[in-house]
Amino acid sequence: MKRILITGENGYLGKHLLEYCKRYLSDSLYKRILTYSEYLSNPNIFNICRIIHLGGVSCKTDFENVKKTSNSMIDFTLEIVELAKKHKSLLIFASSMAAEKQLDIYGTYKRMLEFYISSNLEKYRILRIPRIYSEDREKGLIQNLKDDIVPKEDYKKKIQFLDLKNFIHPFFESCFNNYRERVIHLNESKYLEFLSIKDIKGRYICENLLEV
Repeated sequence: MKRILITGENGYLGKHLLEYCKRYLSDSLYKRILTYSEYLSNPNIFNICRIIHLGGVSCKTDFENVKKTSNSMIDFTLEIVELAKKHKSLLIFASSMAAEKQLDIYGTYKRMLEFYISSNLEKYRILRIPRIYSEDREKGLIQNLKDDIVPKEDYKKKIQFLDLKNFIHPFFESCFNNYRERVIHLNESKYLEFLSIKDIKGRYICENLLEV
């Protein structure tokens, strides 16, 4: 039986992808999905045909912990690449639009990891993902808005993003369908939005938090 391995199952995208799999995959296919923690409990498992690598830091503040960043972004990805080689798996790497648009440390790390994967594997797929927002986002802008630490002068700035409900299905398809493309841009959507931070706060921060 061929198996699918998903890393980052406790993170934002990994959690929602697993929930979506439970709802929309057949029972027989879903039972073939392993989380990384399940794999660690049985590292001798075989027939891993596809690895969906979602583990790693997900916002700029994570870079404040250098050791954590090194372990979760660099060392972990190198380990997953070696695992893909061992099993001759297709590696699907959740990257970011920052890899082609941002010159900051986050974009640089994503570009570096994309280059490492493409240089060391023949079977890979890179998913360039835009900002994804929903009420349960616990990092980045949404969390900063919940904590009320976004400067009021920034509220007029506009940000391009996808709402999670409009993202999760194309994300799911990009992970499980047999596309030939090596790099897939998940920001090419009629649902892509461009709103001010003020409007984003009005949508995703519940009223009781706004009243505090």
